[in-house]
Amino acid sequence: MAGVAGPSKDKYRVNEYATEYSSNYCIHKELSLKDLEKYMNYSAPKAHPADWNVVRRKLVVLDLNGILCRISGVKNRMTDFDNFNVKEDWKNQTLALKVRPDLYQFLSLMLDTCDIGIWTSRKLYNFDQLWTALRDLKCVPDRWAFEGERNLKEMQAFSRNPFKLTQENCVPIEVGTGDGVLWTKPVKELRDIWHGSERDILFVDDSVEKMSLNHPYQAVYPPKWEVTMTNDRFLLGALYPFIKKWVDSTEPIYSFVEKNRKMVQSKDHIPELAKFWRPVNAKYRHYLFRDCLHVERPVFLRWFDEECQKQKTAALKA
Repeated sequence: MAGVAGPSKDKYRVNEYATEYSSNYCIHKELSLKDLEKYMNYSAPKAHPADWNVVRRKLVVLDLNGILCRISGVKNRMTDFDNFNVKEDWKNQTLALKVRPDLYQFLSLMLDTCDIGIWTSRKLYNFDQLWTALRDLKCVPDRWAFEGERNLKEMQAFSRNPFKLTQENCVPIEVGTGDGVLWTKPVKELRDIWHGSERDILFVDDSVEKMSLNHPYQAVYPPKWEVTMTNDRFLLGALYPFIKKWVDSTEPIYSFVEKNRKMVQSKDHIPELAKFWRPVNAKYRHYLFRDCLHVERPVFLRWFDEECQKQKTAALKA
């Protein structure tokens, strides 16, 4: 890891595509400290162009837990944060919340850069409680307003207002072995909620499994934020510069993500996909290959076959 960038900037540590995500990771090497300061002091424009409501913009769909904040259950008034001696920012009888640094500024920038969706695998009533808490904590810009309940397939153009999707919008995938279902995982599938071009849509999620029904390079998978990462500057120092670079680019989303995913330390997701799909009931496997380009299918199948062979070898040795 590179050294501290300047004696007066100890809290900003520059990373050379770090191989480990630590509490010291703050900003990507392509972002200058001057840019970071600009992002941190960002204020919304007083007026937008006259065509603001009709111009088609790129869409970014963000996960909630692990990307924008950390969520914990509450049991006997205790949370997962107590294991690290970290105080939650909000708590009720069933849920607790810790806000990721720079969330307010990140959402403010996003509102003026692209269209936004929040898609969580939590149920709607839980999401509403958590988002209300973020508003009360002043972590969401006042001008943020979710679209009303609507069918996204009927949209003719991207909207200026963010939308929310929850577990009710996910595909329930039964995960298990030949002996039966072990559990049901809510999986997010773009093709079930959006018609038309997918080339202008990017997912940001920390779970490869929950994105496994989409194109392999429709998403980036940054490391999950942990509450012990107190010096974290990922939202402004890495994620927003990556999104801004994509918004300004004319390159197709699939090739852009494949080439630039290291900017946000996106994990190598193909092996993890193979591990996930092996025990999944066979009736779901056709999902993955419905619209994938022919070049992706052999890549995935190679990894899939290798993972299956590894597990067979391990079982024989046992």
